[in-house]
Amino acid sequence: AVVHDGSKRFFKTMSREIKRVLIVDDSRMTLKLFRRQILSMFPHVKIDTAVTGEDALGKIEVDSGRGCVNYDLIIVEERLQRTSPINEMEGMSGSDLLRVVNEMEASASSSSLSSSSRSRSSLKIGVSVSLEEDCESLRNKGSADVFWSKPPPKPSNGLRNQVMNALLSKRGKSIFICGC
Repeated sequence: AVVHDGSKRFFKTMSREIKRVLIVDDSRMTLKLFRRQILSMFPHVKIDTAVTGEDALGKIEVDSGRGCVNYDLIIVEERLQRTSPINEMEGMSGSDLLRVVNEMEASASSSSLSSSSRSRSSLKIGVSVSLEEDCESLRNKGSADVFWSKPPPKPSNGLRNQVMNALLSKRGKSIFICGC
């Protein structure tokens, strides 16, 4: 089905499909920028932020009954700070975090009571200031669905519709958001 941008069905679909967003970046300034841009496109969403992969994993919950995690959209910087007071190499990259989230979703969907294991899959957006260098890791290791460079793309109806269409496609929905 084609749903026209701005229609009642569009807003109903958007509010049903994207409820919670997690943004992970070690820069507080970047977190604020992404938060503002996401809210300009999806003003109804609840946004959580994390500065490390470990912090993000502490916020992610698995819903085995629905076969999903508690976020619809997860935006992750590839080059998260990888230092700790104990071990300088300790820590997760963005692709490490996405790999773990994918494993959590796979585990949740395999034990799900839901009829469709893809029905609530989250859309993962890999982000990097050096996307040319990091794209392969985000794609192969982290299985990111969408890639954004930094600074993030300007929020627009077109970008919002691209995010919605990517999420709907990943969830196996036969809905296409048209900006015409």
